[in-house]
Amino acid sequence: MRAAELLLAAASVAVVCGVLEAGLRVRDWREARGSLERAVSQPVRLRPDGQADLGGIIRLAQERRRIYELIPDTKVVLHNWTGGGLHTPLELNSEGFRDRDHAKPKPPGVRRIVGVGDSFMFGWGVATGKDYLSVLEDRLAAEAPGERWEVLNMAVPGYNTAMEVETLKARGLAYEPDVVVVGFCWNDIDLPNFVRSPTEYLSLRRSFLVDFVRGRLARTDFVTAPRGEQDGVFENDPTRVPEFYRDLVGWDAFGAALDELAALARAHRFAVLFVVFEPDGVGGPLRDGRRRRAVAEAARRGFTVVDVGAVQAEWMRRRNIGNFYKSTLTLSGFDPHPSVLSHWLAADLLLREIRRR
Repeated sequence: MRAAELLLAAASVAVVCGVLEAGLRVRDWREARGSLERAVSQPVRLRPDGQADLGGIIRLAQERRRIYELIPDTKVVLHNWTGGGLHTPLELNSEGFRDRDHAKPKPPGVRRIVGVGDSFMFGWGVATGKDYLSVLEDRLAAEAPGERWEVLNMAVPGYNTAMEVETLKARGLAYEPDVVVVGFCWNDIDLPNFVRSPTEYLSLRRSFLVDFVRGRLARTDFVTAPRGEQDGVFENDPTRVPEFYRDLVGWDAFGAALDELAALARAHRFAVLFVVFEPDGVGGPLRDGRRRRAVAEAARRGFTVVDVGAVQAEWMRRRNIGNFYKSTLTLSGFDPHPSVLSHWLAADLLLREIRRR
């Protein structure tokens, strides 16, 4: 009888634990759904000094492959985390882009250029209107007054190429672009700056009952992306990132994104300009190797490569400047983002390419 009673008690405990486990999974699923809905409408989070970091002006994106987006209608002073004292007034439009609003569908007689990229195209550290797409629009208006050009900047700091193509699909195509400008940065095969890990509610590899005791249920906040084991940049090995993100990182994901972009270009009849910054040979083996491979991949798919780095190199050569990262082509010696001068050079090169076409 004693053994039977012990077995019965153990069975009862197992049933209770099973019921609790199932109940907690359902509860966490419901709370997570609510938190996701809150995340999609996340308000701006300011620092104690009243400024905002990038992490304070992002929210969850509706599209899985975009992960996060900038919060629409935001007006803040953006803090530069590199410590260079560059605090930039920022104003985002109703879709969360550093641009004004544009009409949909495209008005008759208007030609449009849509840019998708990361912090280089966004204009990190430079004033509103000084990013190269804004400069390009101003120069088109001044030098071709009989034509109607609109240039849309849909860049989001921290995005990689796969996310940029997803942004074009989710937002850019609705504006009927005639030209799409894709900005490439050497980290565009890596995870983006921020990620969130989805919860596997049916997985037996995790106990929600144990997590409940430890207070770890319903975590939906963004975290800084993990870095690679060897090169120190954000992780780009699909085998070492959560399954949720594996189709966004690495050279295979980069190539797939370019293939999709090429198919979209054919279907929607727009040209693709692939913009790269930084002179070849200044970034070390990692940056230079990635830049060269990306340029080759873009050219192989028929995209026009707009090599701003070559123009920057020529500008340095004429002035006998040896250190790119400490020149006036970057924001500062510790922040390699393009300066106002580099944005102007990029706009000039894009303008020449558009004239050629």
